[in-house]
Amino acid sequence: MTTIKNPADFDLYGAIGTVTELVPTTGRNSPVAPATYSVDKGKEKPTFEDKIAMSYGVPIPMRDSSGEFDEIIRDADGKPKTGMAVMINGEAAEAHRLSEALFDVDGIDWGGIFVNPPDREYIAALIGKVNGFTGPDIETQVEVAIAKIADATASSWTASHRHVDAVIRYAIDPETGKQLWSGGSSLKRDIILADALCDSTWLIRNAFNSALFGFWNSNSGTGVRAKLARGISASVTGFGSHLVATGTTKGSVIGDVYNDLLIGFDKHGQLQLLDKKPSKGDYRPSVQGLGTVPGPVGASAISCETILRRSSLSLAGMRRIRFADDPDSAKRTAAVRALAAAGMYATSVVATEVSFLRSGTTLRPQSTVWPAHTTAGEKSLLEVDSDSARDVLLAAMDDLDRLGLGQAEPIQLRHSDAVLELMIKSLAAKKSEGESDS
Repeated sequence: MTTIKNPADFDLYGAIGTVTELVPTTGRNSPVAPATYSVDKGKEKPTFEDKIAMSYGVPIPMRDSSGEFDEIIRDADGKPKTGMAVMINGEAAEAHRLSEALFDVDGIDWGGIFVNPPDREYIAALIGKVNGFTGPDIETQVEVAIAKIADATASSWTASHRHVDAVIRYAIDPETGKQLWSGGSSLKRDIILADALCDSTWLIRNAFNSALFGFWNSNSGTGVRAKLARGISASVTGFGSHLVATGTTKGSVIGDVYNDLLIGFDKHGQLQLLDKKPSKGDYRPSVQGLGTVPGPVGASAISCETILRRSSLSLAGMRRIRFADDPDSAKRTAAVRALAAAGMYATSVVATEVSFLRSGTTLRPQSTVWPAHTTAGEKSLLEVDSDSARDVLLAAMDDLDRLGLGQAEPIQLRHSDAVLELMIKSLAAKKSEGESDS
């Protein structure tokens, strides 16, 4: 086993991977809920199978003598055993987990762009202006809306598209008092010109996670559309997967309720029995959760023979970054080391924690190996723990600081009125939708 003890050790490597076997906390082969995705099938309701990312005929990996999963299961004739593979957590979701682990590291105050809501009084006044809420409980709706919007912070560390996300582009820049993307501020210029293949200075100081996890400024408003591939990628996949059918029936604490009766609401929003059926809508008691409510039986989970979290840290890709004033490549070398150290630290945290991915999917790590490949093509296994990885990261960030590439002060923006109104009207529409469904 080899250990990375200081940032310079990364110079030997072209790529560092991790393979973590995960097991449901309820036991091996227990049902888990995979990631689901939006599917448009017109008027036809998508099935569970439609909404999950699954592939057929995929060989099922098995652990080899080194602890990796480079071998595959074979039958008595030597033919690969294949099955269904299902995406349990995709690259984007894993990037958020890694980014969160990195942001929370002790000892580093990261730069970034932070978007904050205005104060509650401002929000309340805007809600009064928009006036989108209806019904007998408007005061409660407004209180809920104020609380939600007052807590609606965002940043380049939490937004899906990092420093080029729409929530940042349409925030108010205090330099101009206008939405960032409509004004001619220095921040907009910095973002548009932040091309890692020309000069990574602004990225490393203000959007370090974008330099690590990648970005694409696809809507710059100019011909300059800077982008950078992911330096680290990870995903969780279930191999040898089988669909699991489930069904639920909500019991009734008030005894049997005749579901042919009709219920509705008066003008004050109070429940009442109806003498005759209105022309539109479903007025059965079960619709409002009264009485026994049987649910449909169908596939809603998967069971997997093997669940693996695989990640790859590409130092070869990271070495593509450049700096404008860097004749001896000292800045590039230090930046690549820091990015690699950040990726290793974040991975070491995520790979060792019990992962709650969503309801029905909590996975614990069974084992983790770190296969590393040198620039000469030689392979070895690394020994990594989060404490030592953090020490290497802190040392790498100190090296950046000495070269004038330390983390900048956080950039503070405010949600624009347009985005706030979008939030308000969306909350009001959601409330109205719930009323019409009932």
